[in-house]
Amino acid sequence: MMNNIASLESLIRYEFKNKHLLYQALTHPSANKKGREIDYERLEFVGDSVLSLVISESIYYLYPQEKEGSLAKRRSAIVCKDSLAQIAKDIGLGEYLILGTGEHQSGGRQNLANLENSLEALIAAVYFDGGLRAAKEFINNFFAKYINQMKKPPKDAKSTLQEWAQGKGLGLPKYEMISITGPSHEPLIEIKLEIDNHTKISKASSRKEAERLAAVEVLKEMGLFNEDE
Repeated sequence: MMNNIASLESLIRYEFKNKHLLYQALTHPSANKKGREIDYERLEFVGDSVLSLVISESIYYLYPQEKEGSLAKRRSAIVCKDSLAQIAKDIGLGEYLILGTGEHQSGGRQNLANLENSLEALIAAVYFDGGLRAAKEFINNFFAKYINQMKKPPKDAKSTLQEWAQGKGLGLPKYEMISITGPSHEPLIEIKLEIDNHTKISKASSRKEAERLAAVEVLKEMGLFNEDE
């Protein structure tokens, strides 16, 4: 296990003084033993806040002219579940998770929720081990591309579509789940959106993302969505 830990430390470019924190950040609740409950859930709680703080500070200084609402949209897009899961995949974090037998057999190393949670726990572990400066370096290293690629605050497609519908005196957009396919650790959710005379079907790994994609397609069809904005 020590070789694996050294390999992970090399990947994340941080060497822990307290290896116990790293073990805890990698331990899924399914691996708990009776009388020895040490897993990543408490660290995950802290990591979520540390990540939010660091990203908030970064975009505060990067975009000094933007108002609170625009900054909040940027932050939400940067720290969303999809970003967390992708960064965890890029690191290969799933291969280092400590799982119970059942969780391992059910594909727990590829489970998106496990990846998101363990990454937040890892952020907290770095914070407790090396302080805020170390946590900032870790976060900025892995989230930089998500911060820098966003030229303008992201549009909330569902809210934009709802406002358009209300302005036209129409009913609210109707989102209906059609199907869920794929393995439990990586589902594919299909959503149908109906509004006025527009119908769109989209698929994504979460219902929220599938609904967003469907709303984007309707807005594009109506000429109300510009991908460059």
